[in-house]
Amino acid sequence: LVDFGAGDGRFCAEFVRAADALKTQLFVVAYEVSVGALRALKRRCVKNLGYTCSDEVSLTNGKVTLVLCQGGPLENPTQVCTRLVQCLPENTNNFDMVLSGWGSTSAIPDLPGQPQRQLAFDTAFAHLAPVLLQIVSSPNNFLKPQSEFQRLRFSTRTPGTIARLRLATTPGSFYYPVAEHEYFYTAVSAQEEHERLLSAGFSRIHLRACNVASFRDLTNNPVLAKLETLVLFYINRDDKRALEAILFRAVATAAKRGVHWGTRPLRRCSPLFRKDQTLIHQLARYIISISVSFINTTTDRRRQ
Repeated sequence: LVDFGAGDGRFCAEFVRAADALKTQLFVVAYEVSVGALRALKRRCVKNLGYTCSDEVSLTNGKVTLVLCQGGPLENPTQVCTRLVQCLPENTNNFDMVLSGWGSTSAIPDLPGQPQRQLAFDTAFAHLAPVLLQIVSSPNNFLKPQSEFQRLRFSTRTPGTIARLRLATTPGSFYYPVAEHEYFYTAVSAQEEHERLLSAGFSRIHLRACNVASFRDLTNNPVLAKLETLVLFYINRDDKRALEAILFRAVATAAKRGVHWGTRPLRRCSPLFRKDQTLIHQLARYIISISVSFINTTTDRRRQ
């Protein structure tokens, strides 16, 4: 397994649970461009998850073996994949899955001479493993920064505008603030993600909504988290009528007036959702895709 954009080890506990559930051992290459993030990942695994260090870049807890792989932010997909393959154990030719979680792909900007880098990485993943699990940010996320950078792209290109845009020159790209820093990000719709994965060489593509409310609110509000679970069920079924009914009831309950407002019943005057777009497209902040590579499955059949 490749954990692309591993960060500070946000999935490491899940890898242990997956190994237990599957009753197997997992071999994970944690790829990250940030030295600080890899150090934090190592600390988390040793302190909280019972890992021991085999050497400077390898950790294990008997169920999961983690190999840390540091890359560079300017590397192209071929260079990254070469690094990853070099981390494989002996007598192993390829990975079973690439995991690009919570916006790792969304944080890849285009560079001079390297257009459409996100598509290029997806294409590289299709050659690297037969399955890709990817989570990307949608246009429903970070609305204010998106609007600001869209306005900048359409404004007159002055030295000040160019300096403010930096690498956010393509549609959907922007920077958002975190503490005293700004981070590059990209919004991609469900339709765009589906088309991009097809172009990259994936054949069977399954899209799901990851979340509607923010992760911060979901973590701090158990009631909201329960409502989110119910809402996601109907979003991923694209059941607009059922979701409208649930939201109608939720608003009425929140108003503490049942389904009446004063002496008059609450009424839905018009549909809440567009008929020509899926609920995933209209509501999901992050989109999960699980895709099977046509390139890799064909290669596997030829080997057999």
